[in-house]
Amino acid sequence: MRIGEIAQLQAGYQFRGKVEPDPDGNVAILQIKDIEDRRRLNADTIDRIPFDKPYEQYLVSRGDVLFLSRGHRQFSIAIEDDLQDTIASGYFYILRLRTNRIRPAYLAWYINQPPFQAQLAPHIQGTHMPFVSQSAFQDLIVPIPPLAVQDTLVALADLAEQEQSILAQLASKRATLIQSMSLAAADNAHSDGRR
Repeated sequence: MRIGEIAQLQAGYQFRGKVEPDPDGNVAILQIKDIEDRRRLNADTIDRIPFDKPYEQYLVSRGDVLFLSRGHRQFSIAIEDDLQDTIASGYFYILRLRTNRIRPAYLAWYINQPPFQAQLAPHIQGTHMPFVSQSAFQDLIVPIPPLAVQDTLVALADLAEQEQSILAQLASKRATLIQSMSLAAADNAHSDGRR
């Protein structure tokens, strides 16, 4: 199905200047900095700001999918947190699902996969700040397998991510161990040489 059939698209709010955080602000603003390297939302880093315009259309809720439409890496995340009065910045498209035939986590996962990224590539415009237009994005195709298959694919992707994280931790610990053993051997050899 086309993205436009799967979800209603809404661009985030386009700020004219720099966003100035204010702990007493009436809304929270979700920005690129709030997305971790593993494409997960870190709700603890979301800033609050004062906002005096109607903002309902820019609100982000659990079950929405965000697509980063601007920048050198276009990717998507599913919103799995309960966010209160949180709007998305203009770098994102907010995808609100029109159908219960697709899981938000699956949609975000598929958008990040090579086949979808290959569909996306010809529609990326600009060099300094590459972007994908809303009209081009909503025409791209996402296959919709049964929900059970979607759940399995997302679960497998999560397991693969956990495995990569564990392997990275093991590699780091191994490097630390080898370094400390090497330094100990060097110190022993130096001590033996002075005897």
